[in-house]
Amino acid sequence: MSLERLWVGLACVVFGGTQDLPAQPRIDIGGESLWSDDVQLRQADGRWSWAAGELGITGETSVATNHFDLDYEPVAFDFRGQSQRVSADNLALQNIVRWRVREDLELIGSVGLYDGFTNFRSVWLAEYFAQQFASLEDIPGDRWEKPDPKGVNGGGGLRWEYLRASGFLEVVATGLRDEVAPGYEIDFDGLSRGRVILTGFGVSVSSENILSPRLRSRVEVSGTRVSERETRWSGSSALNVAVGERGVLRVRVGGAMEDPLFEAWFGEATWDWALNDAWGVFAQGRFYEDNGEIENALLFTSAAPGLRSRQGNVGLRWRGETSVVRLQVGRLISDYEPTNARTDFFQNLYRDRDWTVVQFSYSRNL
Repeated sequence: MSLERLWVGLACVVFGGTQDLPAQPRIDIGGESLWSDDVQLRQADGRWSWAAGELGITGETSVATNHFDLDYEPVAFDFRGQSQRVSADNLALQNIVRWRVREDLELIGSVGLYDGFTNFRSVWLAEYFAQQFASLEDIPGDRWEKPDPKGVNGGGGLRWEYLRASGFLEVVATGLRDEVAPGYEIDFDGLSRGRVILTGFGVSVSSENILSPRLRSRVEVSGTRVSERETRWSGSSALNVAVGERGVLRVRVGGAMEDPLFEAWFGEATWDWALNDAWGVFAQGRFYEDNGEIENALLFTSAAPGLRSRQGNVGLRWRGETSVVRLQVGRLISDYEPTNARTDFFQNLYRDRDWTVVQFSYSRNL
């Protein structure tokens, strides 16, 4: 779906290498549900964070599952298309390890894999291509094949504490190999299948600084190169501000660009207020905007048009001696630019949607 463009798609390095790990064992479980009038998304995840203090090693193992339900509806002039209820699942595993080789230096390693569609946009497009081309057997060229998306990733890097307990520099390199659901095109030469295997490589450099007892900042730049694409450059800047004894303001802004024409911008702000030692409330606002995916087809393309999204959440937090529980609800509004003659078959995929968002999480130190 385009939610992955909204947040995840902006990150060039998504394998977890830049996340701080706890100094003691911890479990985290969570769930999220998003739904509009024609699409329902559900996610559940669990993480186990562990530490081998005598060896200077910490790690995190996580598992996540996603379920997609959507009402596939072709446009009126798609004479081969039929309305269909479509469902799909995804399972992902990830492992991150940090090894403190000396007081001011950590080495980082990560490896992960997934099986299944990663977003509802891919599910929608797979159904479209199946309805168009699965029954075509007497034409030259390729044959439609049932997609089986899956992938693996791995990375490594280091974190250097260049200022004692207040300045950190982190460099992480990652690689990926994805088997994706390909697109199809038909012309006078017959049916042709798009690329199935994608490989990529990315590097992220970040600097985190504790500016004062009440200010903490983070700046990150990254670049990723994927098969047959130019390098996508991304950058973000974040600032956490402690306001008084009970309030925290978190602000993050950033953007991405890729030749020849792609540009994207995003921002988010969270206000967190502790009512007492146990209870707290928070509110969050986000926005995202881009000018549309890069098109590399001459006559027909499934590339998404420009997108603008806004999201607002409110939540409640409870903190005990060893546990934290968070519940938040919100609304996400996504507005696409109009499709054109080359993308009109995907009007019902790239249509404006209003989403309801519910998130729950539980953490416990062991």
